[in-house]
Amino acid sequence: MQVKRPVPESTSGNDALIPTMTTLQINGGRKSKLRPGDMLGALTADGGVEGNAVGSIDLLDACCFVAIRSAQASAALRQLSGRPIKGRRSAESHSETGI
Repeated sequence: MQVKRPVPESTSGNDALIPTMTTLQINGGRKSKLRPGDMLGALTADGGVEGNAVGSIDLLDACCFVAIRSAQASAALRQLSGRPIKGRRSAESHSETGI
């Protein structure tokens, strides 16, 4: 059984698709003994980024990808740049491609 939903109409003809999430890449992954909770803790510590602004955390062997709301991306980069994660410094970058 298929449910058909109406396609929402655009309010104006110029509406561009604006991504709501941005992806941060952080050097350090499973081989650095990092866990998703460590990443979330580093982002939200000391009033950095709200927990509900953080999306999916994909942990690979050598790096980690974190989805974060685009409005909070610069705050997240500031939060991570001056703070070690699990006692180690990390390098981070961000991608403008939305999720």
